Amino acid sequence: MTAAIRTRRRLSVDDYDALIASGRLDGVPVELIDGWLYDMNAQGPIHANHTVWLRRVLERVYGPGYHVRDHSPLRATDFDQPEPDLALVRGEPVKGERPHPTGADVVLVMELSVTTLAEDREKAAVYARGGVPEYWLVAPSEHRVEVHRGPEPDGSYRDKRTYVAGEAIAWPEREDSVDAEELLP
Repeated sequence: MTAAIRTRRRLSVDDYDALIASGRLDGVPVELIDGWLYDMNAQGPIHANHTVWLRRVLERVYGPGYHVRDHSPLRATDFDQPEPDLALVRGEPVKGERPHPTGADVVLVMELSVTTLAEDREKAAVYARGGVPEYWLVAPSEHRVEVHRGPEPDGSYRDKRTYVAGEAIAWPEREDSVDAEELLP
């Protein structure tokens, strides 16, 4: 008797989108990172409520000419299609079918990291490889906001700075800033 051979298959975004279109992933909360499907964590009240709060802040600051997508796919690379908590996208939302935005379409991605800090820190590389200009990691457990700016193709950011309550964070594409405290639950 021959032993069974287990194989793994790395998925491209196109493969992943075909799986979604086939209905085989209906109701399965996953995202594609580096070609692998990862389970997405359930949201507790702090995460769910504060994500809505952050969305309102972004909508108030940016207004017309931008829209906020929450928990929606972002085509970062050919093997990465994360679903960030919030993505601020240039332009108005479009009704009907349209490709997911890419890093070139996005002004800012935010992750609210209540229970997934290590994983969300690792996602910085995904967003950098995808050309996302700014990645903000809101970390309530550490009472800080980590801001990554200047993506590099190798998956790093040229500038990374941590802000705490009382420190001003400059909004991208704006001439004003926000106190880190306003972004923390």
